[in-house]
Amino acid sequence: MSNYSTESSSRAVRDILVALGLEEEALAAAENAGIAETLSSRPSSIDDIFGHVLHIAENYGVTARAEVLVEELKERTEIIRHKLKFVEDRPSVVCITGLSPLETNGGIIAELISIAGGKPVGRQGGLWYDVLESLEPEVILIAVPGNTVEMTVREINFLFGLDGWNDLPAVKNNRVYILDGKKYIHLLSPAIIDSLEMLAEIIQPKQFIFGFEGEAWVKFGV
Repeated sequence: MSNYSTESSSRAVRDILVALGLEEEALAAAENAGIAETLSSRPSSIDDIFGHVLHIAENYGVTARAEVLVEELKERTEIIRHKLKFVEDRPSVVCITGLSPLETNGGIIAELISIAGGKPVGRQGGLWYDVLESLEPEVILIAVPGNTVEMTVREINFLFGLDGWNDLPAVKNNRVYILDGKKYIHLLSPAIIDSLEMLAEIIQPKQFIFGFEGEAWVKFGV
């Protein structure tokens, strides 16, 4: 796995400590970037995140608390898996994580999409628009790291002017969504399961309502 920034790692550590009920330690972590060494590599799966939770908890002597937390997170994940077990309609989904140039993200986001009832398409990294057209995604997610929904809304009007944009299946069926990329999707902490639930209600709206619409995501259309 590739290394990722000290800032991202410190944020992940702080989020994990807060989830474990260690708010004071989280405040200390915010003042001590060195704690980022606890997570020397970027998690590439949900199981990796669970492993980091247990590892950090062990360092702080709260392993039992972490085991309960991880079990709860796994149960929330399994609820989604179980409810979708016999659902055959799994739309193709592309997640755009950069706008200039267009970028997509695989890895853990692809895993989330898959668990949430979609078929992830596209590859990690840059995405030529003609490639996006060829993918014919049935659902388009736009989740720019660090951007709130409002910030991204202000940046994406150019999409309307792209040749063939209105012919994409996701656009024709009004299934383009803007997500809060500041609080969700990109936070590699226990909050990733919130992101999973959010994706489930977007991708499989007949199966799930978790209450994220309006605050964490909105439909994008004319």
